[in-house]
Amino acid sequence: MLGDKVLNRGKAFLKIRQEAEEKAYQQYGSGANLDNILQYDDSVIDELEKEEIKQELENSQAIYNYAISKNKGIYIISDMYLPEKFILKMLNINGYRGFKQLYVSNVYAADKRSGKLFKKVMEDQGFSENEIIHVGGSVKADILGAKKVGINSIFIPRRKMLKRYLKKV
Repeated sequence: MLGDKVLNRGKAFLKIRQEAEEKAYQQYGSGANLDNILQYDDSVIDELEKEEIKQELENSQAIYNYAISKNKGIYIISDMYLPEKFILKMLNINGYRGFKQLYVSNVYAADKRSGKLFKKVMEDQGFSENEIIHVGGSVKADILGAKKVGINSIFIPRRKMLKRYLKKV
Protein backbone atom coordinates (compact mmCIF):
# COMPACT_ATOMS: atom_id res chain seq x y z
CA MET A 1 0.00 0.00 0.00
CA LEU A 2 2.86 2.35 0.83
CA GLY A 3 4.47 1.85 -2.58
CA ASP A 4 1.17 2.38 -4.39
CA LYS A 5 0.26 5.44 -2.36
CA VAL A 6 3.59 7.27 -2.67
CA LEU A 7 5.37 5.87 -5.72
CA ASN A 8 2.60 4.26 -7.79
CA ARG A 9 4.49 0.96 -7.90
CA GLY A 10 3.31 -1.22 -5.04
CA LYS A 11 4.67 -4.70 -5.80
CA ALA A 12 8.08 -3.46 -6.92
CA PHE A 13 8.29 -1.19 -3.89
CA LEU A 14 7.29 -4.02 -1.53
CA LYS A 15 10.32 -6.08 -2.55
CA ILE A 16 12.63 -3.03 -2.28
CA ARG A 17 11.16 -2.13 1.13
CA GLN A 18 11.56 -5.66 2.50
CA GLU A 19 15.17 -5.83 1.31
CA ALA A 20 15.91 -2.41 2.79
CA GLU A 21 14.51 -3.44 6.17
CA GLU A 22 16.52 -6.67 6.11
CA LYS A 23 19.74 -4.75 5.28
CA ALA A 24 19.06 -2.21 8.02
CA TYR A 25 18.63 -4.99 10.60
CA GLN A 26 21.82 -6.68 9.33
CA GLN A 27 23.77 -3.42 9.64
CA TYR A 28 22.21 -1.93 12.79
CA GLY A 29 20.76 -5.00 14.53
CA SER A 30 18.07 -4.17 17.06
CA GLY A 31 18.99 -0.49 16.73
CA ALA A 32 17.52 -0.33 13.20
CA ASN A 33 15.02 2.49 12.77
CA LEU A 34 12.86 4.01 10.06
CA ASP A 35 15.60 6.41 8.91
CA ASN A 36 17.97 3.45 8.32
CA ILE A 37 15.30 1.63 6.32
CA LEU A 38 14.02 4.46 4.17
CA GLN A 39 17.33 5.33 2.53
CA TYR A 40 15.81 6.05 -0.87
CA ASP A 41 15.68 9.07 -3.13
CA ASP A 42 15.66 12.12 -0.83
CA SER A 43 12.69 13.57 -2.68
CA VAL A 44 10.37 10.80 -1.41
CA ILE A 45 11.82 9.92 2.01
CA ASP A 46 9.59 12.32 3.93
CA GLU A 47 6.47 11.24 2.07
CA LEU A 48 7.29 7.54 2.54
CA GLU A 49 7.94 8.04 6.24
CA LYS A 50 4.69 9.98 6.77
CA GLU A 51 2.66 7.36 4.91
CA GLU A 52 4.26 4.41 6.74
CA ILE A 53 3.57 6.06 10.10
CA LYS A 54 -0.03 6.76 9.03
CA GLN A 55 -0.51 3.11 8.10
CA GLU A 56 0.98 1.91 11.41
CA LEU A 57 -1.55 4.11 13.24
CA GLU A 58 -4.45 2.75 11.22
CA ASN A 59 -3.48 -0.90 11.77
CA SER A 60 -2.54 -1.00 15.45
CA GLN A 61 -4.51 -3.08 17.99
CA ALA A 62 -4.06 -5.08 21.22
CA ILE A 63 -5.83 -6.93 24.05
CA TYR A 64 -5.02 -3.95 26.19
CA ASN A 65 -8.46 -3.18 27.67
CA TYR A 66 -8.75 -6.63 29.21
CA ALA A 67 -5.46 -6.28 31.08
CA ILE A 68 -6.40 -2.78 32.25
CA SER A 69 -9.76 -4.07 33.51
CA LYS A 70 -7.88 -6.68 35.59
CA ASN A 71 -5.58 -3.99 37.10
CA LYS A 72 -2.45 -5.55 35.62
CA GLY A 73 0.80 -3.60 35.42
CA ILE A 74 1.31 -3.21 31.69
CA TYR A 75 4.65 -2.66 30.02
CA ILE A 76 4.61 -2.36 26.26
CA ILE A 77 7.58 -4.11 24.67
CA SER A 78 8.05 -3.60 20.95
CA ASP A 79 10.54 -4.69 18.30
CA MET A 80 10.07 -1.62 16.17
CA TYR A 81 12.10 0.70 14.00
CA LEU A 82 9.73 3.65 14.42
CA PRO A 83 10.72 6.34 16.94
CA GLU A 84 9.63 5.89 20.56
CA LYS A 85 7.96 9.31 20.54
CA PHE A 86 5.78 8.26 17.59
CA ILE A 87 4.82 4.95 19.20
CA LEU A 88 3.76 6.80 22.37
CA LYS A 89 1.64 9.12 20.21
CA MET A 90 0.14 6.15 18.35
CA LEU A 91 -0.74 4.42 21.62
CA ASN A 92 -2.34 7.57 23.01
CA ILE A 93 -4.36 8.29 19.85
CA ASN A 94 -5.66 4.72 19.89
CA GLY A 95 -6.69 4.86 23.55
CA TYR A 96 -3.85 2.91 25.13
CA ARG A 97 -3.33 4.73 28.41
CA GLY A 98 -2.38 3.57 31.86
CA PHE A 99 0.64 1.46 30.93
CA LYS A 100 3.72 1.75 33.11
CA GLN A 101 6.44 2.08 30.45
CA LEU A 102 7.24 1.54 26.78
CA TYR A 103 10.33 -0.41 25.74
CA VAL A 104 11.26 -0.06 22.04
CA SER A 105 14.01 -2.23 20.60
CA ASN A 106 15.76 0.55 18.66
CA VAL A 107 16.09 2.67 21.82
CA TYR A 108 17.85 -0.09 23.77
CA ALA A 109 19.56 -1.85 20.81
CA ALA A 110 18.00 -5.06 22.13
CA ASP A 111 15.22 -7.18 20.69
CA LYS A 112 12.58 -9.61 21.91
CA ARG A 113 13.68 -12.43 19.60
CA SER A 114 17.06 -12.72 21.36
CA GLY A 115 15.47 -12.23 24.79
CA LYS A 116 17.63 -9.15 25.44
CA LEU A 117 14.73 -6.67 25.47
CA PHE A 118 12.87 -8.83 27.98
CA LYS A 119 16.02 -8.96 30.14
CA LYS A 120 16.24 -5.15 29.98
CA VAL A 121 12.66 -4.84 31.27
CA MET A 122 13.36 -7.30 34.10
CA GLU A 123 16.57 -5.47 35.08
CA ASP A 124 14.94 -2.02 34.98
CA GLN A 125 11.79 -3.04 36.84
CA GLY A 126 13.28 -5.58 39.24
CA PHE A 127 11.04 -8.38 38.00
CA SER A 128 11.87 -12.05 37.95
CA GLU A 129 10.76 -14.13 34.99
CA ASN A 130 7.93 -15.76 36.98
CA GLU A 131 6.33 -12.34 37.65
CA ILE A 132 5.73 -11.64 33.95
CA ILE A 133 3.31 -12.95 31.35
CA HIS A 134 4.06 -11.69 27.86
CA VAL A 135 1.30 -11.45 25.25
CA GLY A 136 2.14 -11.23 21.56
CA GLY A 137 1.55 -12.33 18.01
CA SER A 138 4.99 -13.41 16.83
CA VAL A 139 6.10 -16.96 17.50
CA LYS A 140 9.80 -16.14 17.12
CA ALA A 141 9.87 -12.86 19.09
CA ASP A 142 7.00 -13.07 21.55
CA ILE A 143 6.91 -16.76 22.34
CA LEU A 144 10.42 -18.15 21.73
CA GLY A 145 12.18 -14.89 22.70
CA ALA A 146 10.30 -14.77 26.01
CA LYS A 147 11.01 -18.46 26.60
CA LYS A 148 14.76 -17.84 26.19
CA VAL A 149 14.70 -15.81 29.41
CA GLY A 150 12.16 -17.98 31.22
CA ILE A 151 9.08 -15.79 30.71
CA ASN A 152 5.71 -17.44 30.10
CA SER A 153 3.80 -16.05 27.15
CA ILE A 154 0.38 -16.10 25.54
CA PHE A 155 0.19 -16.31 21.78
CA ILE A 156 -2.46 -14.17 20.07
CA PRO A 157 -2.25 -14.93 16.34
CA ARG A 158 -2.33 -12.01 13.96
CA ARG A 159 -5.36 -11.78 11.68
CA LYS A 160 -3.37 -12.74 8.57
CA MET A 161 -1.96 -15.81 10.29
CA LEU A 162 -5.38 -16.83 11.59
CA LYS A 163 -6.97 -16.40 8.15
CA ARG A 164 -4.24 -18.53 6.53
CA TYR A 165 -4.73 -21.23 9.13
CA LEU A 166 -8.51 -21.24 8.78
CA LYS A 167 -8.23 -21.60 4.99
CA LYS A 168 -6.21 -24.80 5.51
CA VAL A 169 -8.76 -26.31 7.89
